[in-house]
Amino acid sequence: MINLVADKQLNRRKLFNIIFGNQELLDTIFTNFPLGIALFNNRGNVVDANDKFLKLFRINTMIDIAKLNLFEELNITTDEREFINSNTAVELNKTLDLDDLHKKLTIPVKRSKESVLYLKCVIIPIINKLNNQGSFYLTQIQDLTQEREIAVKLKDSEIRFRMIVENSREGIFIVDDNYKMIYANDELSNILEFSVEEIVGRDFRTFLDEESMDLVVDRYKRRQLGQKVAPRYEFNVVRKDGTKRRVAITSTATKELRGGTKTIAQIIDITKQKKIEQNLKETEEIFRELGEQKLISILIVQNNEIKYANETLGTSLGYSKQEMESWTFNDYLELLYPDDKVFVIQQLKIKNRTEEEKEKNYEFRVIKKDGKIAWREVFSKEIVYNGKPAELISIIDIDEKKRSEIRIQEEEAKFKRVFEAIPDLFFLVDNNSKILDYKGELEDLYLPPSQFLEKELKNLLPEGLGKKSDAAIKRVLETKNPELLEYEISIRNELRYYEARLLYYYKDKVAIFIRDITNRKKAEDMIKEEVKKLKEIDQIRKDLISRVSHELKTPIMAISGASEYLLEKYGNTLNNEEHELVSMIINNEKRLEQLIGDLLDISRFDYNRIKLEKRQYNINKVIRLVSKEMEYLHKRRGIVLETNLSEEIILNIDRVRIEQVFINLISNAIKNTPPGGKILIKSFKTIDKLQIEIADTGVGLTSNEISKIFTKFGKIERYGDGLEFLDISGSGLGLYISKKIIQMHDGKIWVESEGRHKGSKFLINLPID
Repeated sequence: MINLVADKQLNRRKLFNIIFGNQELLDTIFTNFPLGIALFNNRGNVVDANDKFLKLFRINTMIDIAKLNLFEELNITTDEREFINSNTAVELNKTLDLDDLHKKLTIPVKRSKESVLYLKCVIIPIINKLNNQGSFYLTQIQDLTQEREIAVKLKDSEIRFRMIVENSREGIFIVDDNYKMIYANDELSNILEFSVEEIVGRDFRTFLDEESMDLVVDRYKRRQLGQKVAPRYEFNVVRKDGTKRRVAITSTATKELRGGTKTIAQIIDITKQKKIEQNLKETEEIFRELGEQKLISILIVQNNEIKYANETLGTSLGYSKQEMESWTFNDYLELLYPDDKVFVIQQLKIKNRTEEEKEKNYEFRVIKKDGKIAWREVFSKEIVYNGKPAELISIIDIDEKKRSEIRIQEEEAKFKRVFEAIPDLFFLVDNNSKILDYKGELEDLYLPPSQFLEKELKNLLPEGLGKKSDAAIKRVLETKNPELLEYEISIRNELRYYEARLLYYYKDKVAIFIRDITNRKKAEDMIKEEVKKLKEIDQIRKDLISRVSHELKTPIMAISGASEYLLEKYGNTLNNEEHELVSMIINNEKRLEQLIGDLLDISRFDYNRIKLEKRQYNINKVIRLVSKEMEYLHKRRGIVLETNLSEEIILNIDRVRIEQVFINLISNAIKNTPPGGKILIKSFKTIDKLQIEIADTGVGLTSNEISKIFTKFGKIERYGDGLEFLDISGSGLGLYISKKIIQMHDGKIWVESEGRHKGSKFLINLPID
């Protein structure tokens, strides 16, 4: 074997002539190939190798390589050898420990940073015999160590980002272009009180209330179409128990995820909090697995002519061998990305190079057949081909590697921006609560860094808090679930409140984010105290209204009885002035009696003491009866009252209370309509409701008046030119009571008006069933 190596040129020539035929071409490729190539026999002993192979194995001479047995060093098993012999070419992934190799070969080599290599080996069995030496194998070896490190870094980046997203304080979700939720984190589950499994796969519109539906769906559709939409807004969501929560959303649409346009959004529950201190930027997780490197493409260029091109050059770009057979040099140049074309052509045209310039390595972009842009790396070397200078160009697909590097840089930049944007204090501790790292301003820290770094947290805090924090750290490491710890501590003689969120970070480490919630705690205490006071005041108000109403009822009844007795007993003897005074007493007594009745009704509503006596009644008959009773009033003011009622409709109602509603509405219409005006009462059925409208041509309502007309004591005072006809009597309680009565019938009441002097229309919806 040593003799064969010593006479390697002769034996290589013999091998190539016998096995391949075109000795000159393959000898050139063997010598100048950018990857390691070796020829070894059926015992694993290396017969010949190129310089790249020697450099890869850190071996300086062919004498040393003669000691190398590839079967042993690459751990090629007997089964693998049989598999190799049964195929034309086999690809194996192997590891090689250079330190162990050099110890075996007794080669003194300076230690390298990368002592273990990850290799891809393509082994081709050669059946021909040579000098009775037996079968030979040709192997091409490519170093994948760097690509493996890139894949590991990308995986680490993915883990860090997943930790951030899944433990975010914002609810994060992704919606596809069919309204379907395809991702949701745990915080969204907490906000909606649905499990993640219940959320994913569900139409996001089912979480919206009726009020928010149109707004959210409209913005979702426009965003999916690429239209500009405000990125942040608020709306209501409906939780599992039916309660509503107010949330703020920040969202964006992207086409970078597979399966069409996706909306990525994060929401914050702002029901108890009008402002949030910060919004975590949405983090996108777009990770793709690195594909294996393809076979190398080889070109030999001489005098602007392609002398040789292997099939891989075409297949890697989407072209077949037949398509490329008739291509010229210029056709190949058209594959270059426009911004890189001039640079590549200049590299090919350089003449009279120095020894260093004869071997070059650079990167450029190409355009595939499908129009996609891909990265390639070139190993170019000046050679002699057919007796003339030529350029041997070896091209390796580095598209995945390039994209991986860009993704790593982008993801690390995003992670850094998100982390730096978090205003909370940050501490990294180990399983013994020792503080390894921190982030925060000095004035916010309990102790200066010199006193807590590399020290155990449990020994730095007060005893009780130290034990709690140590127990929480151990639970996080055991369950890998986040923990929330609220505590109070005195800093610079001031008692402050904090919220600590403990997250599993990596192996035996826990990340702790601490937020100062002192102001929030004070605000909550203040709100509780104010709510308590307001409840006490409201109770006093209710008791006062109830007591005064009952106390006034007795003297009013006495006044009423005495006034009626005066008219009955002495009416014929009273003069006009005396008669008018007694009538005034009676009229005002009735107004007081109505006011007291309204106050008692309000008191009953407040204490939930109103009980409806529902029976089956013809609602249109009730309307006609009330209209008849009000005939005297509208005729006295010169107002026309018309009805346009549907067929007879029987509803389950409290007739007395519904009459009270119509009396209030019709009397209000009469009071606010000028002489010569008109009042129209209509009723008609919809699918499941009866709608009643009472419209007048009166003074009308402004938007401000509409907003308070159904409130308690919501009386509207209006004066001025053109309003002399108004009857301003009343307590301002009638419409409030009417609304309560309609709501107790599961109905709805509202008012519409186009403004002053344009009339008003009061509308009632009552369920038919």
